[in-house]
Amino acid sequence: MKKSIVGKIGPYITAALFPISFVQAQETDISLPNDTSISGVELKLEKNDSVYLSFTLKTSAQGLSNKDALIIRPAVQNAGQTLWLRPVRIASKYMQLNDRRKRVLAGNRTEPIELLVRAGDEVRYELSWPYKEWMEHLTLDVESYREGVRYKIFERSYATLIDQQQIYFPPIYVAPHVSEIPVPKHLIEQMAERNSFISASKESDAKEADVLAFNFRQGSAYLDLKLDQNADHMRIANNALKAIHDNPDVKLRKVRLWGYSSVEGSRAINEKISTARAEAVYKGIDAAVRPSRRDVEIISGGENWEDLTRQAEADPQVPQRDAVLEILRGEPDTEKRKVKLRALKEAYDYLLKNIFPRQRSAGYMQLFFDVIRRSDTNQQSAMRYNEAVKLIAAGCGDEALALLKNPGVKLPKADAANLWGVCLWQQGNRKAAARYFRTALEIAPSHEDARRNLEALDEWDEHHILQPVIVGKAAEE
Repeated sequence: MKKSIVGKIGPYITAALFPISFVQAQETDISLPNDTSISGVELKLEKNDSVYLSFTLKTSAQGLSNKDALIIRPAVQNAGQTLWLRPVRIASKYMQLNDRRKRVLAGNRTEPIELLVRAGDEVRYELSWPYKEWMEHLTLDVESYREGVRYKIFERSYATLIDQQQIYFPPIYVAPHVSEIPVPKHLIEQMAERNSFISASKESDAKEADVLAFNFRQGSAYLDLKLDQNADHMRIANNALKAIHDNPDVKLRKVRLWGYSSVEGSRAINEKISTARAEAVYKGIDAAVRPSRRDVEIISGGENWEDLTRQAEADPQVPQRDAVLEILRGEPDTEKRKVKLRALKEAYDYLLKNIFPRQRSAGYMQLFFDVIRRSDTNQQSAMRYNEAVKLIAAGCGDEALALLKNPGVKLPKADAANLWGVCLWQQGNRKAAARYFRTALEIAPSHEDARRNLEALDEWDEHHILQPVIVGKAAEE
């Protein structure tokens, strides 16, 4: 006769803190005294954070007298901790009736501690109890002994049903990986990365040092392209202006030109030369790409005292440097500065020979531009793809899928396949997601995001928990 007996130790815990995990049912029979056996052992951690144990107990009426009972006591243990579970008392019908009569006569009408089983019955034992941290791995043992009228306890024996089985598996948090792709840059943007005088930033943010310099001979406003690096610098300037001129997606905002002179001449002459030098740089630009006057800012810097001070501060070889710097910083009248500097003969000779010539690199250029749009097909493709990535990262997977399905949007194939896979993964369709990740790897075997995503899916089980998408930034081209 088959029955089910159910027991519970302590209150159930309702908060679901742990993932469900299983110990596979033990099919092998475990023999106990008196032709009793245990089979189909199952031990698991349930979603309500209780540990559940069940097994089939097959008993025999042979060998038990009306005065004896067989006691089965399961226990779980780990790390020195033991929890004894509700015992089973197997006895004949006569002894069970006799035991019940004794309890009634004693005034005890409560349910007995033991689960009562009539000898010869086959029952399913079920029990649950609150999970505790020490129960991550459990060994399930069974103690059995006989209890009789003549002898309280005798024929004690032990058996191990499960040996150190893990029932709690810590959650494994997995986040899908996608990466933005670089949007191809306009030629002028690429040139700006190599030449600091070209900038898309605000003019107010430009640094004074970020300029293209042109050299002039002393007292002259003639731009000699054979002098120093003037020809190379003018070629760079012309190429930058041509890159803007030829691209309708880019607009020239401003060309800023400075003219400076060294401080050794008279102020009137120096100011006149400064303006003429800035004009000379403007006129030296190739006429085909030369900007209109409205886009050009001419600045007459006059005598460049700030530059002289910086160079003197940076040059430890300047004789009488402390005295020179004291004059440059402390004397507000520029003509008096010149007189005082000339009085320092050794220092002034050094300035004439080593610093003033450097100041005659007195024509400077800065170029500012704006990107109006990115109409190139590859740019559009990259921007649409990155838009889909942002939608996925924001949890808008359906909108991202709609963008991916748009036939008018051309997307990079491997990256798009990986993105498809992530969308499907978020929707719970892991099988289809894996197909897309494999497709991405077929197209681009080195696709790192697709490889990591596929590896995560291949290892996926009930202990894995999907996390928000991790978005990698676009690598610079």
